[in-house]
Amino acid sequence: MEALPDTYQAENWLLDPEYYWEKKGVMEHATLRNLVEPTSPLWIDGHSTYNGENDYVPLSEAEMLQDSLRFVSVNEVNLKVFAPGKAFGNSKRRVQGQFRYAGATYSLWVTDPNQERKWLAQANGEYAIGECYLTISLGEPYEGRVYKLIAAIIEDK
Repeated sequence: MEALPDTYQAENWLLDPEYYWEKKGVMEHATLRNLVEPTSPLWIDGHSTYNGENDYVPLSEAEMLQDSLRFVSVNEVNLKVFAPGKAFGNSKRRVQGQFRYAGATYSLWVTDPNQERKWLAQANGEYAIGECYLTISLGEPYEGRVYKLIAAIIEDK
Protein backbone atom coordinates (compact mmCIF):
# COMPACT_ATOMS: atom_id res chain seq x y z
CA MET A 1 0.00 0.00 0.00
CA GLU A 2 1.36 3.41 -0.90
CA ALA A 3 0.09 6.95 -1.18
CA LEU A 4 -0.73 7.86 -4.78
CA PRO A 5 -2.14 11.41 -4.80
CA ASP A 6 -3.43 12.72 -8.13
CA THR A 7 -4.14 16.46 -8.42
CA TYR A 8 -7.33 17.10 -6.37
CA GLN A 9 -7.57 13.46 -5.24
CA ALA A 10 -4.83 13.84 -2.64
CA GLU A 11 -6.24 10.99 -0.54
CA ASN A 12 -5.70 8.25 -3.17
CA TRP A 13 -3.81 5.11 -2.19
CA LEU A 14 -2.58 2.24 -4.31
CA LEU A 15 -3.65 -1.03 -2.69
CA ASP A 16 -1.73 -4.27 -3.02
CA PRO A 17 -4.03 -6.80 -4.78
CA GLU A 18 -2.19 -9.65 -3.01
CA TYR A 19 -3.83 -8.71 0.31
CA TYR A 20 -7.45 -8.75 1.40
CA TRP A 21 -9.09 -6.21 3.69
CA GLU A 22 -9.80 -7.56 7.14
CA LYS A 23 -12.35 -6.01 9.47
CA LYS A 24 -10.66 -5.17 12.78
CA GLY A 25 -13.56 -3.76 14.74
CA VAL A 26 -16.45 -1.34 14.86
CA MET A 27 -16.22 2.34 15.72
CA GLU A 28 -18.63 3.56 18.36
CA HIS A 29 -21.34 5.62 16.67
CA ALA A 30 -20.84 8.49 19.15
CA THR A 31 -17.20 8.80 18.00
CA LEU A 32 -18.26 9.80 14.48
CA ARG A 33 -19.12 13.33 15.66
CA ASN A 34 -15.40 13.87 16.35
CA LEU A 35 -14.50 13.09 12.74
CA VAL A 36 -16.89 15.58 11.09
CA GLU A 37 -15.23 18.29 8.99
CA PRO A 38 -15.70 21.95 9.97
CA THR A 39 -18.79 23.30 8.18
CA SER A 40 -17.87 24.92 4.86
CA PRO A 41 -19.11 24.70 1.26
CA LEU A 42 -18.47 21.42 -0.53
CA TRP A 43 -15.60 22.74 -2.63
CA ILE A 44 -16.93 25.06 -5.33
CA ASP A 45 -20.69 25.59 -5.68
CA GLY A 46 -22.74 27.15 -8.46
CA HIS A 47 -22.49 24.42 -11.11
CA SER A 48 -25.51 22.17 -11.64
CA THR A 49 -26.60 19.53 -14.14
CA TYR A 50 -30.15 18.94 -15.39
CA ASN A 51 -30.95 16.52 -12.53
CA GLY A 52 -28.52 17.79 -9.91
CA GLU A 53 -27.89 20.88 -7.84
CA ASN A 54 -24.39 22.12 -6.98
CA ASP A 55 -23.33 18.67 -8.20
CA TYR A 56 -20.10 19.28 -10.08
CA VAL A 57 -16.93 21.33 -10.30
CA PRO A 58 -15.36 22.20 -13.66
CA LEU A 59 -12.19 20.13 -14.07
CA SER A 60 -10.08 23.27 -14.58
CA GLU A 61 -11.16 24.50 -11.12
CA ALA A 62 -10.98 21.06 -9.47
CA GLU A 63 -7.31 20.70 -10.34
CA MET A 64 -6.61 23.57 -7.90
CA LEU A 65 -8.37 21.85 -4.97
CA GLN A 66 -6.45 20.27 -2.09
CA ASP A 67 -8.72 17.30 -1.38
CA SER A 68 -11.53 15.15 -2.74
CA LEU A 69 -13.24 13.76 0.37
CA ARG A 70 -15.40 15.35 3.06
CA PHE A 71 -17.08 13.75 6.07
CA VAL A 72 -20.09 15.85 7.09
CA SER A 73 -23.13 15.71 9.32
CA VAL A 74 -26.52 16.80 7.98
CA ASN A 75 -29.92 17.15 9.64
CA GLU A 76 -31.79 15.34 6.87
CA VAL A 77 -31.29 13.70 3.49
CA ASN A 78 -34.14 13.18 1.07
CA LEU A 79 -33.47 10.27 -1.24
CA LYS A 80 -35.10 10.14 -4.64
CA VAL A 81 -35.33 6.81 -6.46
CA PHE A 82 -36.09 7.28 -10.15
CA ALA A 83 -34.99 6.70 -13.75
CA PRO A 84 -33.50 10.08 -14.73
CA GLY A 85 -33.12 9.14 -18.41
CA LYS A 86 -36.54 7.50 -18.85
CA ALA A 87 -37.77 10.27 -21.18
CA PHE A 88 -34.81 9.47 -23.43
CA GLY A 89 -35.29 5.68 -23.47
CA ASN A 90 -32.92 4.86 -20.58
CA SER A 91 -34.84 3.05 -17.84
CA LYS A 92 -31.87 2.63 -15.46
CA ARG A 93 -32.95 3.63 -11.97
CA ARG A 94 -30.67 5.62 -9.70
CA VAL A 95 -30.64 7.03 -6.18
CA GLN A 96 -30.06 10.72 -5.60
CA GLY A 97 -29.69 12.46 -2.25
CA GLN A 98 -30.81 16.02 -1.60
CA PHE A 99 -29.69 17.89 1.50
CA ARG A 100 -28.77 21.33 2.81
CA TYR A 101 -25.28 21.97 4.08
CA ALA A 102 -23.35 25.17 4.83
CA GLY A 103 -26.21 27.28 3.47
CA ALA A 104 -26.43 25.52 0.10
CA THR A 105 -28.71 22.84 -1.35
CA TYR A 106 -27.12 19.79 -2.96
CA SER A 107 -28.64 17.04 -5.13
CA LEU A 108 -25.95 14.38 -5.62
CA TRP A 109 -25.90 10.81 -6.90
CA VAL A 110 -25.52 8.11 -4.24
CA THR A 111 -22.71 5.65 -4.98
CA ASP A 112 -22.69 3.86 -1.60
CA PRO A 113 -23.35 0.26 -2.77
CA ASN A 114 -25.22 -0.78 0.39
CA GLN A 115 -27.49 2.25 0.30
CA GLU A 116 -28.04 1.93 -3.46
CA ARG A 117 -29.10 -1.70 -3.05
CA LYS A 118 -31.39 -0.84 -0.14
CA TRP A 119 -33.18 2.01 -1.91
CA LEU A 120 -33.32 0.52 -5.42
CA ALA A 121 -35.30 -2.34 -3.84
CA GLN A 122 -38.00 0.25 -3.06
CA ALA A 123 -40.52 1.70 -5.49
CA ASN A 124 -39.70 4.92 -7.31
CA GLY A 125 -40.36 7.82 -5.00
CA GLU A 126 -38.89 10.04 -2.33
CA TYR A 127 -37.73 8.85 1.08
CA ALA A 128 -36.53 10.92 4.03
CA ILE A 129 -33.65 9.95 6.26
CA GLY A 130 -33.16 11.97 9.39
CA GLU A 131 -29.85 13.15 10.79
CA CYS A 132 -26.94 11.25 9.29
CA TYR A 133 -23.30 11.39 8.28
CA LEU A 134 -22.26 11.61 4.64
CA THR A 135 -18.95 11.00 2.95
CA ILE A 136 -18.90 13.30 -0.07
CA SER A 137 -16.39 12.52 -2.79
CA LEU A 138 -15.18 14.17 -5.96
CA GLY A 139 -15.20 11.53 -8.70
CA GLU A 140 -12.94 10.97 -11.67
CA PRO A 141 -12.98 13.60 -14.43
CA TYR A 142 -15.75 13.11 -17.01
CA GLU A 143 -16.27 15.40 -19.99
CA GLY A 144 -14.50 18.32 -18.32
CA ARG A 145 -16.35 17.96 -15.03
CA VAL A 146 -15.70 16.42 -11.63
CA TYR A 147 -18.92 15.25 -10.00
CA LYS A 148 -19.70 15.47 -6.29
CA LEU A 149 -21.00 12.10 -5.08
CA ILE A 150 -22.47 10.71 -1.89
CA ALA A 151 -19.96 7.89 -1.38
CA ALA A 152 -21.35 6.76 2.00
CA ILE A 153 -24.38 7.33 4.18
CA ILE A 154 -24.21 6.49 7.88
CA GLU A 155 -27.61 6.84 9.47
CA ASP A 156 -27.65 8.32 12.97
CA LYS A 157 -28.68 5.92 15.67
